Amino acid sequence: MADVQWDISGLAPRFIGPDLGTITFQQGVAITPVDFNSRWQSDEEVVTVTELTSVISGLGLTLTAGVLSGTPSGSTGTGGVALQLRGTGATSGLYTDSDAGSLKIFSPIAPILLGIISSESYVVDQAIAAKNCNVFSGATSFLIVPALPTGLTFDELTGTINGTPTVRGSFGPFTVFGTNVTGPTPALPFSISIVRPSSEDTDWSLPIGLVTHKFKWTPNSSGTVSGANPAGT
Repeated sequence: MADVQWDISGLAPRFIGPDLGTITFQQGVAITPVDFNSRWQSDEEVVTVTELTSVISGLGLTLTAGVLSGTPSGSTGTGGVALQLRGTGATSGLYTDSDAGSLKIFSPIAPILLGIISSESYVVDQAIAAKNCNVFSGATSFLIVPALPTGLTFDELTGTINGTPTVRGSFGPFTVFGTNVTGPTPALPFSISIVRPSSEDTDWSLPIGLVTHKFKWTPNSSGTVSGANPAGT
């Protein structure tokens, strides 16, 4: 039962809840401020909320004017630590204590690698289908090294490759990192090839002064190419 003081001058502030229960935060992440003032009620005076257990400051948090705020710098065990607050009437000095709750600060773990990122072959000057490189659990952002081929972009929030490659060649290996407040976790490397179209009908940009058109080409054993305009072009 909550500890309540009485005297003939009036009633102590009432603790109306909700109960504290278990309050959980993540280490290293600024908390959304928690206002405890509304958990006490007094018809006659302002209530000042303070801590009885002396654990808040040691965890990097502050309780100011009844509001819990800050960025947890410490951590607790899995069961947390005991937390109890007191609401005191500013004029009368009468008080009522809250229920006995707990405060738990947990340390996050590094992103966990769940799979591999496959190597890809893309056609030059053709937009690629979005490639998802999020093969992690627990990652909040992503990084890729080295830089992608010209025309391709990497979304660091989603871990997705998009774009239209403009230069042919073999590129990589690339490494994607899934990151959170604990740091990065690398995926296995992968490569990207940018190739010319494989279809017989290929777009050729002829020298200045000539027409740009489709051309049906046939490579031969000597390494030269011969061909003619496809029928109807």
